[in-house]
Amino acid sequence: MKAAARALRPSAAGARRPSAARVLRRTRSRLLNAFLLVVLFSLGFIFLYPVLYMVSTSFKSPSDLVSPEVVWVPTGLDTMNYVVAAWGLHFWEALRSSTVLSLGSALLQTAACAVVGYGFARYRFRGSGALFLLVVFTFIVPPQTIVIPLFVQFARYGWLGTYLPFIVPSALAQGLRGALFVVIFRQFFSTLPWELDDSARIDGLGGFGIFTRIMLPLSRSAVLVVFLFSLVWHWNDHFFPAIYLQPADAPLSVRLASLWTEVRKAFVIKGRLVSAATGTNAYLDAVTSRNEGVGMAGCMLVIVVPLVLYAFLQRFFTESIERTGLVE
Repeated sequence: MKAAARALRPSAAGARRPSAARVLRRTRSRLLNAFLLVVLFSLGFIFLYPVLYMVSTSFKSPSDLVSPEVVWVPTGLDTMNYVVAAWGLHFWEALRSSTVLSLGSALLQTAACAVVGYGFARYRFRGSGALFLLVVFTFIVPPQTIVIPLFVQFARYGWLGTYLPFIVPSALAQGLRGALFVVIFRQFFSTLPWELDDSARIDGLGGFGIFTRIMLPLSRSAVLVVFLFSLVWHWNDHFFPAIYLQPADAPLSVRLASLWTEVRKAFVIKGRLVSAATGTNAYLDAVTSRNEGVGMAGCMLVIVVPLVLYAFLQRFFTESIERTGLVE
């Protein structure tokens, strides 16, 4: 009897053996994960390829650029490309101009758009819907279509050649993509419970106190998203600075277009010193033939500040994007 019961009882190894359905589900899960990994890696390479190519080429010497054996890794880190590109960009002057224009506009635009977005989200008055539609309409209309009236208007005010065409509209919740930032703040403030307003009014706070002491601290995620977007878009903007600013006050994005002209001017004096020190005219010949390494080094100098800023704020930026609802 014991032998018969032992024969009918499933063995421990058989009990631990996974079923066919479980093995099939596990296989499907692994194949799906592998497929998603390949897709994500491919998309990541597509987005990173221009940056990797830019970094690699910016360190190539003139001999590396013409050598078929050098594809990605240069034979040596040739930092002279960055020196020549900095000459052509007038880097420190352009960096100061880009910082003042971008940082000032971003700070004022973030504060002004937060106030306007809070007003549209938490207050109901006659015509508020029509006014918000007008704000959205300013985002739909391409700014290039009204650049001539704006130019004439700013010329009458005497603002051309100054930062006022960027600072004043930003302080009034407009400027570069200001309507989008108003929409972001309105969307965020609309999700906050109305009980916060009621409790604050019971405690004696007015509208401004509720905004500054309760709503604004809760909107740090939206503030960070809007500030970074505004800063990067003003930093990369070429159209409006090329129209409103003088060449001496142009930011990095504008000076990049005239890199080769300015490099040749600078090389007349400084390039002779380099050729005398190195005993070769390779850089002079490369510059006159539009050295790609110098061009990529100039592009890296233009985008290095946004890259460094994003590298430090990536985690907070991703969390802020999720909290503001932009990914929904």
